[in-house]
Amino acid sequence: MKTVKRIIGIDPALTKTGWAVIDSSGNERKYIASGVIKTDASAPLSERLALIYQGVGEIYDLYQPNECAVEYTFVNKNPTSTLLLGHGRAASIIAAGTRAIPVFEY
Repeated sequence: MKTVKRIIGIDPALTKTGWAVIDSSGNERKYIASGVIKTDASAPLSERLALIYQGVGEIYDLYQPNECAVEYTFVNKNPTSTLLLGHGRAASIIAAGTRAIPVFEY
């Protein structure tokens, strides 16, 4: 009997945070769901981060993943953009951490 592991992948960003859920068993993968959490670029940073945290948290609660994969932030030409992207990543990671979901960075 193969063990099924549910994995959520997060592609963090401040305006559009993408996510997808799969079930993995041995060499088999099954698509479960995917979507985007959108925020208003003109909204204050704190509101945007709260929306990402809440939205990702709701997805974690709904799909109950065993682990989370978050895209690693690479350095952009603009350090401010890189830092802001890191804030969006952190919101997703903290939401996983508060639910004891192991996070792996790729």
